[in-house]
Amino acid sequence: MNCGLKINLFTLICLAAVCAFSPVSAAEEVEESLNVAVVNGIPISQEEFDREMIAVEEVIEASGSVLSDTEMADVKERMLEKIIMYELLYQECQKEGVEITETEINERLNEEKSQFDSDAAFQQRLAELGKDEELYKHQIIRKLAIQHFINRKFKPTVTDGEARDYYNSNPDKYEERETQVKASHILISVDSGADQSLKEAARKQTEDLLDRVKSGEDFAALAKQYSECPSGDQGGDLGFFSEGQMVKPFENAALAMEPGEISDIVETQFGYHIIKVTDRKGPVTFDEAKDDIKRTLGKQKIADSYNRFYADLREKAEVDVFLDN
Repeated sequence: MNCGLKINLFTLICLAAVCAFSPVSAAEEVEESLNVAVVNGIPISQEEFDREMIAVEEVIEASGSVLSDTEMADVKERMLEKIIMYELLYQECQKEGVEITETEINERLNEEKSQFDSDAAFQQRLAELGKDEELYKHQIIRKLAIQHFINRKFKPTVTDGEARDYYNSNPDKYEERETQVKASHILISVDSGADQSLKEAARKQTEDLLDRVKSGEDFAALAKQYSECPSGDQGGDLGFFSEGQMVKPFENAALAMEPGEISDIVETQFGYHIIKVTDRKGPVTFDEAKDDIKRTLGKQKIADSYNRFYADLREKAEVDVFLDN
């Protein structure tokens, strides 16, 4: 794993980990030596910072990576900047009067708890992270408030014209995309040079299997039991393929089929096949792609607007950093 990749990974971890800071009044006097930063008069303590670094350090250890002092210093600086970002955003939430209901808090808390086998396991994990449930609920409040604030503040509008321009600028994603199908098959193999009696026996077996498929028996189960292709272990699944990747009679049949369709018997040099197409991808019209394009462009607009907003917020903020690497 290269150094750049490691730092990017930990930056993402930092983004997911922050927001779990206990509220501190600006009027409270906290010794500067115990803070890693002060954001518009609100201190961020060394204890809080260390607590949020636990998850990052766990990932570093689990990955087997060894970071140099310089790399670890970079991780810490990025972590602190994420904490500052969330503190500034939460301060904006408070200015805007964003409120979170008890129902929202409990729903999110229950979602988090549901990822654990028991409440005891959840509490143990909190303890490992140096938190308790009250602190964790505060984290949830901050996250939900920031989500509400961002959703309220950034509401992009994407016109049909902008979507059309994007569609026309990316023909390889839409108009020129080659047709692909995802197919499964059952193969009863017989050599093309085999005598007629062997071929007839193999075809008869294939016909019997085709009758069973058409009568409603499970295709994947029959493939696992009878197919003489290695794909039989996966229920006959061959994944997606396009023109030129399979022998011609097989691909001609599969590429002409729609999802859910079962072929008649297809003969190739490998023997007799029954093909089932399960999915299909091909050229996409603008009308088919429009909603997806608008979502993509909307997310880009939100990101651009947010980045400009936060850069201005950060520039105007009074931030003192005391992080000791």
